Amino acid sequence: MMLGGLTTESAFSKVNYPGSDFGGVPLTFDLQLKQENLSILERQGTLDLFVTVQYLDVGIIIGTLLFFTFLTLLIIKPFEQKSVFHKTGIVAIASFLIAPTMDALENISMLILIAFRDQKDLLWLSFLNSGFTLGKMTFFYIGWILAGIIIFSLLYRLCRRIIDKQNEPPPF
Repeated sequence: MMLGGLTTESAFSKVNYPGSDFGGVPLTFDLQLKQENLSILERQGTLDLFVTVQYLDVGIIIGTLLFFTFLTLLIIKPFEQKSVFHKTGIVAIASFLIAPTMDALENISMLILIAFRDQKDLLWLSFLNSGFTLGKMTFFYIGWILAGIIIFSLLYRLCRRIIDKQNEPPPF
């Protein structure tokens, strides 16, 4: 995931997408702005690199899906299946499966938008692309918040065990 992420981010930084920063294209539902930005990329000769970045992003997509899913499986293991924290972990896992799927759909819709950018009736595709972007971030945030709650719960349990053990009378 790290190597794929560094490769993708390095390539994306060379694209010089207008208004972007580390992490990608700025979210906008404005089709005209997207088309203007793609025209800028074409004029500066980086549109092909931007297309390549969409494909390179697969490494990040797969990496995030695997990493966050397995991390969450690991942190819910100490909890009983009927516990609220185990169920919270299942929701986090679902979020960590949906978010990368949205990322892939975002990239596919961007590639279609690029391929057919000369067409007039692309407003629906622009909205779809931005919806996938928004969905991706929303589901990642949900997963991260829920995983954070579970980790804090584990730390609390660990602290309680340490405190309870210190309050036990000596064994002699």
